[in-house]
Amino acid sequence: MDGFDDATGFKKPPREHRFKKGQSGNPRGRPKGSQNASALLAKRLNKKVRLRIDGVPREMTTLQVILERLVNGALTGELPDVHKFIAMINKLMPDVLDEAPPPPPSPQITFHNAPGSTVRLPPASLWGDTES
Repeated sequence: MDGFDDATGFKKPPREHRFKKGQSGNPRGRPKGSQNASALLAKRLNKKVRLRIDGVPREMTTLQVILERLVNGALTGELPDVHKFIAMINKLMPDVLDEAPPPPPSPQITFHNAPGSTVRLPPASLWGDTES
């Protein structure tokens, strides 16, 4: 059995290079106070910045500034901003866009042709005809 434990090769380092029993593979470990990427991002997004809006000095968080610019871009018709804004709403508030407005009512046309009267038809654009 000892000969099998001493075998070296793929995924079998030499015995002197293996971890000793009871010894950690990372003896110093993660330093105290180190932060992961999401903690660093949250800290940066909550940082206050000073800026002027319409000549008035304001203080906002970085996240508020980003959202303000995104909404303004979407309102002015910047297509990438519109796509990002709709994607953000779908992800954060899925119920908002699920309720589609009802379709416009289709034109109901009723013909009442009494003797001596004329029938007025709607414009050809309502019929979808292009030959006029």
